[in-house]
Amino acid sequence: MKNDNLKSEVKSVMRKVKDMKIVPVQSREPDVEVIFEDAGTRTHHSFSGYRPAHLVKENYLTTGVHKYYNKEELAYGEKVSGTIAFIAPEYHMHCFEIGQKIQYQEGAKITGYATITKIINKHLEKKATYIIPKKELQGSAYYEFQRGRYKQGGLFKKMGEIKLDDSLYLYEDDLEGMLPFGYFIENFYVYGPTYMDEQSCNKFVKNLREFSELLQKGNSVIDVVEKFNFYDSKKDWTMDEETKQNMLKGKNLFKYGNWTEEKISQMLIDSKKHQEDNFKSLDIIKLQHTAEALSYWIEQTLQTYDTITILGI
Repeated sequence: MKNDNLKSEVKSVMRKVKDMKIVPVQSREPDVEVIFEDAGTRTHHSFSGYRPAHLVKENYLTTGVHKYYNKEELAYGEKVSGTIAFIAPEYHMHCFEIGQKIQYQEGAKITGYATITKIINKHLEKKATYIIPKKELQGSAYYEFQRGRYKQGGLFKKMGEIKLDDSLYLYEDDLEGMLPFGYFIENFYVYGPTYMDEQSCNKFVKNLREFSELLQKGNSVIDVVEKFNFYDSKKDWTMDEETKQNMLKGKNLFKYGNWTEEKISQMLIDSKKHQEDNFKSLDIIKLQHTAEALSYWIEQTLQTYDTITILGI
């Protein structure tokens, strides 16, 4: 049994590695400018290219590459200006502000501190969004955006791999309230895995960016969704005749609902009002920031994976 589990894990890793397109961190623009302060705990001085772990948020360490301005070496207890390029900044979006001091370390030993003087990667600035940190998830009504393809459950496993540390999460009510987000996803399946290839992801990002720009120009959410032809506030909601007849018959076949023409008409009016109330209740700034963050996360994911999976949990 242990060997079978090990083989399964190896296959899982190999599958993910096969999807990956490695991009060296040195080829990216740095994420922040900082003032480094050596803690005097290392046995040797540190040099440009030093890669310690950084405590960027509570209980979260990530590697970053240091580069010093106008010198190559940082001596004991010395301070110097420079930059940090984090290995995977999309995992810790919206966690920095100017003047914030973060520690860096080797294992448990703190080797220095970095005070942020400029945030180059704007996706790392502290901003309010509808994205939910994994540790704050409650209940089961949410969507999980996974990097790579979803690993389905086996013969004796009802669920596959879910709640991964490197996933992005949105509550179901928020995604459905943000009507365009769902419509931007091709062949979106609400109750199971939806796979997006690189082409679909790029189209999704393009629409998200346009959506964010329209909000930034002062448009209301309803105005924006109408510009994308996803919604028409001037039209009453309707129902196709077959669905209506099935509902009307249902009161006799299943003794449930007691639907009448009048009740169906009122339901459509109430549903339209509920949707428009959802639009009006959304915080436009948070919605704009969410679109920008989701776009960035997808673009960063595509640097290492060819597929993104969206799971309705």
